[in-house]
Amino acid sequence: MEDKYLQEITDAVLKELRKFEIVTPEIFSSLYQQKAKELNLIDKIDIKELSSESVLNKYYKLQEVTKENVEFLSENASKAKEAIKNRDESLLNDVHSKMESLMEKISKLQKQVYLDELTKIYNRKYLFEEVLDQDYFKEDGIITFIDLDKFKVINDNFGHIVGDKVLSLTAKMLSEIKESDVIRYGGDEFIVVSKLDKKKVEKFFKNLIASLSKKSFKHQDKKFKIGFSYGIEEFKKGDSFSTIVEKVDEIMYEQKRRKKEKEQNLEVA
Repeated sequence: MEDKYLQEITDAVLKELRKFEIVTPEIFSSLYQQKAKELNLIDKIDIKELSSESVLNKYYKLQEVTKENVEFLSENASKAKEAIKNRDESLLNDVHSKMESLMEKISKLQKQVYLDELTKIYNRKYLFEEVLDQDYFKEDGIITFIDLDKFKVINDNFGHIVGDKVLSLTAKMLSEIKESDVIRYGGDEFIVVSKLDKKKVEKFFKNLIASLSKKSFKHQDKKFKIGFSYGIEEFKKGDSFSTIVEKVDEIMYEQKRRKKEKEQNLEVA
């Protein structure tokens, strides 16, 4: 259970850190404790024990070791294929079949390393290792930055179990877009990296928001709605991720600001 609390605090901290150009250990430590208090999780974990041997760090080390082992097996499987080329055809076919099976298992293991445990979509690790090279995009594409509206209100009013279901449902809806990688960036933030035309991506999100606006979700005797704001931007191979994210972030927050103004005007009316 502690892993879940650590993940929740970490997601909140990562979201906040995007506002800083430079992050010192003091800033990170202060934010970690601040977010733990805001999320009412300060009593769930021992902040003082967040050392190199913490649950979070052990989990990260396990991911790294798993990925290294996968790369090692993959490399040696290729060497093994080359080494058996001069064997008889029957044995070659048998070994080849076993190698294919092994490579399939390795591929599944690689996917697990890049999988967000809650939503079953890609995680930040996938983004920074497969989509980006250092801070730069490996290919051309379209990026959409998504942030759920009033997610904290849902968590506060209905509990984290309902909040988790909302995140999973959001991930499922976003995964319906074709030719795209859907990534949980942190907390209630998602990134969609697409190879589609920008107009098609915009149409998908406009249709999704329109569809959600007509739906209500219920927990016990209370109803609530799910909504999100987003920003879309094109990028080219070699573009800086930080620069592009700053642009889509501004677009997304402008959309949130307009929604808030509209709600306030309706209340006054």
